[in-house]
Amino acid sequence: MLGSIARSWRISAKAAGPRNRALAFLLVIHGGLGDHRRWARKIFKWLIGRFGEGALVTVGIDVNGRTMRLAMRRDDRADYLVGGEFLNGSHEPPPTKPARVVDAGGNIGTFSLAAAARFPGVPIVVYEPDDANAARLKDNLRMNGIEAQVIEKAVWSRDTRLYFQARDSYTGFVSQDPSQVEVECVVPDVGENDWLKLDVEGAEYEVLPALFDRGALPYFISLELHHRRAKGDGLIALARANGYTVAGPLEASADCINLTLSRIAR
Repeated sequence: MLGSIARSWRISAKAAGPRNRALAFLLVIHGGLGDHRRWARKIFKWLIGRFGEGALVTVGIDVNGRTMRLAMRRDDRADYLVGGEFLNGSHEPPPTKPARVVDAGGNIGTFSLAAAARFPGVPIVVYEPDDANAARLKDNLRMNGIEAQVIEKAVWSRDTRLYFQARDSYTGFVSQDPSQVEVECVVPDVGENDWLKLDVEGAEYEVLPALFDRGALPYFISLELHHRRAKGDGLIALARANGYTVAGPLEASADCINLTLSRIAR
């Protein structure tokens, strides 16, 4: 426990100023608490909410020498978890400047904020089908002076209409099973010199094969791989067959892992 607290304090040093560091510290600890720590999560959720102003809790984080402000919905556990991931830096950036950043599964904008700080001026395209998330995403981009194309659609293997299965604000997913929320789905527009982030709660098994079949091979992919034990090996093998080097915790027993797929020779 003491080691976890020390690590969280080190990570919180990315925050801009004492107030933000205290908030960042709480966010990182909250994000590291397992589901069995229900009461601890409630306490930290309450503490984070004390930093709020009105309906939002805003934290300032130094990313690549630039302070990025992230506004989270107050008392929204999922937003707090996403904020903790932002501080932890869940995706490695490519070693060279991409032509575009394509953020598929934009949520409230943490990845796009980090990418904009890492590669200022590079065009950003964001796909996000959830109305509430898209609204918060746009506000976070605007608050940081970032211009991006926000496409309020889900990504899939073909252009179609499917159904959004709402859970919380960062684990909703698209499927063919009917629900009350119908969403428009598209194949993401990706070029060979683009940096693609794909965090789409299982739809990667639809999207990546479709892109590969079309010869759309972005040189760098940040992938959140779901259902790793059931079918992850097949998608990893497909990526390698298409010329990608795959890096990440491949030996981990977790069913959801972050991977980096790269085709650096362009």
